[in-house]
Amino acid sequence: IFFRGFVIAQAMQSVPPTHVLTKDTIGHVAHAKKMPVPQPELQYNPQLKAEVTRFIASDVKTLRDIDVNSFRYMYDPPENKRDVLNARVWKVGGRIRAHYKLPEFSKLTEVSQDDRVYLGIVQSCGQVGSAVTCIVDGPWTPDVSYGANIQLQMDDVASYSLYPGKIFAFKGKNVGAHTLDNGTNGTVLVSEVYDAPPLPLAAATHQRVKMEEDAAAPTRVVVMAGPYATDQARTIKQIEDLVKFAYRSRHAAVVVLAGPFVSAPHDGAVDEAMMYDDQFDAITEKISQLAEEYHGLKVLVVPSLKDLAADYVFPQPAFDVAFDSDNVLGLSNPTEVLVNDDVTVAVCTNDIIKHINGSSFVEVRPDPATGRLPRVAAEVVRSQSFYPLMPPAPDAQVDYAHHEAFEFAKSTPDILILPSYLPAFAKKVEGTLVINPGIVNKRNFAEVTITPGAPNALVADRATAEIFKLT
Repeated sequence: IFFRGFVIAQAMQSVPPTHVLTKDTIGHVAHAKKMPVPQPELQYNPQLKAEVTRFIASDVKTLRDIDVNSFRYMYDPPENKRDVLNARVWKVGGRIRAHYKLPEFSKLTEVSQDDRVYLGIVQSCGQVGSAVTCIVDGPWTPDVSYGANIQLQMDDVASYSLYPGKIFAFKGKNVGAHTLDNGTNGTVLVSEVYDAPPLPLAAATHQRVKMEEDAAAPTRVVVMAGPYATDQARTIKQIEDLVKFAYRSRHAAVVVLAGPFVSAPHDGAVDEAMMYDDQFDAITEKISQLAEEYHGLKVLVVPSLKDLAADYVFPQPAFDVAFDSDNVLGLSNPTEVLVNDDVTVAVCTNDIIKHINGSSFVEVRPDPATGRLPRVAAEVVRSQSFYPLMPPAPDAQVDYAHHEAFEFAKSTPDILILPSYLPAFAKKVEGTLVINPGIVNKRNFAEVTITPGAPNALVADRATAEIFKLT
C-alpha cells in the first residue's frame, strides 16, 4: 500500500513499476521475499497429540449471514437504541433468573431493610486502589426502575468483574432512594452477584454426520488475521505462502482468512487515486486461485472494519465480491459456520478483547490461574453477544438497529475466534475454546485440530490448538 507523500520502496523491489498490482500483474508477486518458517509458540491441550497425516476435505455450512439489502444503515435514533438495550437487559435477565432460580426482580428505587434481588446494566465503573465505584441502570419499565440508576457498594462481594454494558443481577439492601451528588437515585449494599450464564454449547444441539471411513480422522482449521504485510505485494505473497503451509504441511481442511486485507494508512488519510478496490480484487483473485489449486480446501474470508473494500459498520456484511471458486466462502462479521455437521466455529473481527480490556474494566480478586485476556473473553461468552460493550469503542461502528446480527442465537459457539491486536492465546472459557490468533503483521497465526468424540463431548476437550510464530 502506498502511504501519502512517500512510497515504501523496499516493498516494491521485485514488482515492476505498475502502481497497483492487478490480475494481470499478480504473477510478479512470486518473486517476493520468502516467508519465515512458522514455529509453534503457544499450545492448548498438547497432551491430546492430535495428528493429521493426510488431507480430508470438510463440509462447511454457513449458519449466520447478513442480508445487506435488508439493512438501513445509520438510522439508529436514540429511542430505538434504548428499546434495544432494554429488550436485551430483560432477555439476559430472564436467563439469569431461571438459572439461579431467583425471585422477581425488585424496583431499584425502593428503600429496603431486607435483601432483595435487582437487575441492571453497568453504566460506569472504576477502581482506584481497592475502592470500586459502579453505577447501574435498571430496565426501562415503570414497575422496575423506569431507567433509574443507583450506586453499588460491593465491599462484601468475594469476587466479581465489571465493565460498561455488563448485564447482571445482584442481591442487597437499598439504603437510600434520594438523589445523590453523583446523580444516582440511591445506594445498594450488595452481598451477592449473579453473572449471566452462558448459553448451551452448540455441539450439544446437533449430531455429527461424517463418512464412515473418515470417522476417526481429526479436522484441522488454520486461522489467519490481518493486517498482513505493509504493502499489497507482500500481502498477496504472505497469504499465498501461509495457505500453502496450511494445506501442504499441516493438511488443514479449512483456512480462515480474516481482514483487514487492504486498510487505510496509519495517518488515516485515504487517497482515492490509489485504487484500493483494484488492490483488493487482486487479493481475491489470488485467494480464488489458491482454493482451486489446493483441491478440496475450504477458504473462509471474513471482513474487518478496517477494510477499505468493506462496509464500515458493525454488524458487517460480507465483501461485495464474487469469488472465482466455489471453495471460497465470503462471510459476514460476525459469522458462524458448521464444520462437518459437528463443530460450530464463530469469528468476529471487531476487536472486543481490546475494547473491553481498554475500557474501565474492573476485576476484584480474580482467579489467578486464568490470565486477564481469557477472563475478558469469558465476559464475551457469558454476555451472549459478540459485542457487549456499551457504549462501544469509537471505532467499533456498532449499529444497534441490527443488534440481533451480533448476538448469539440459541447456543454458544464451540470455537470462538476473536482476532485482536493484544497478545495471542487459546483457552477453554466457560466450556468453549476461545482463540485470539494474533495478527499476521505481528507474525502470529493459529491452528486448531478437532478430534472425533462422543456427540455431547465438549469440543474444547477434544481439540488442540497452537499459536504459530513466524521466525
